[in-house]
Amino acid sequence: MGSTTHLVILLVLLLVTSTKAHKRYFSAKYLKAYGYLAPNCGLLPDKSSIECTYSSPFQQLLTVPVLPKDYTSAGTHVIAEVKLGIDSARANKHDTDFYLLLSDGYYANGFGISDRISYEAHHGQPCFHLEGVPGVSLVNRTNHLNGPKVNSNNPVPQQFDFFFSTKQKWGSCITATAYEGSYTTSGHYTTELQANNGLYLDIYSDDDRGEVYNFKYIIVDIQMDY
Repeated sequence: MGSTTHLVILLVLLLVTSTKAHKRYFSAKYLKAYGYLAPNCGLLPDKSSIECTYSSPFQQLLTVPVLPKDYTSAGTHVIAEVKLGIDSARANKHDTDFYLLLSDGYYANGFGISDRISYEAHHGQPCFHLEGVPGVSLVNRTNHLNGPKVNSNNPVPQQFDFFFSTKQKWGSCITATAYEGSYTTSGHYTTELQANNGLYLDIYSDDDRGEVYNFKYIIVDIQMDY
C-alpha cells in the first residue's frame, strides 16, 4: 500500500472519528517549565528553543505527557498528529541525529530525524521509522527504512509533521525538501500502543559524542478512533 493511499485512509479516519480531541501547543518555555528535561538540556537565553548536549547513548532528553492514563478505556485507539519545529542551522553542519516517538510507557513508535551528514553517509532519508522500548534510554531499537532517499545536498527542514494510528500500527512523516519538494514516508510498526496506559511524546539522543540537539516547539493533536 503506497504513501498516497495511507494519507487518504488517514484523512477518512479523521473525518469519521469523534470530535473529542486533545490539541496542545508546547513552546520551548512550556517544555522547560512542565515537561521532563534531562539535566543536560535547557532553555536557551533567548527562550526560543530547548537545547540538549550529548550525555549517553539513546538517552531520553525530553518527555511530555499528551494523554492521561485511563482517559480512554482499554482497546480505544487514537490518531495523533505531531508537529516538531527545530533550529536546523546546526543540523546542517554537525552531527545531530535524534529520535521522536509516541509511547504508552511499554512500547514506543516513531521516527529518527537525520542531520545533513546522514543524508549522504547513511540511509539518505530526512526521517525514518523506528520503534523500541522507552525509558531512561531507548532500548530494543528497530529501524524500518520505508522511504525514498533524497538528494544529499538538501538542507535539513525546519519542521516535521508526524501522523500515528494505533489501530493500524502505522505512522508517516511529512516534511519539505529543497530539491524534491514535499517528502513523505509511511509504514507500519510491529507493536501496538495502548492509549489507556497514557501516551507520552519522547525525544531521545543518538549515540555519537559531541552532538547538540535543538527543539523549538511541539504541537500534538489527538483524535479518539472509536
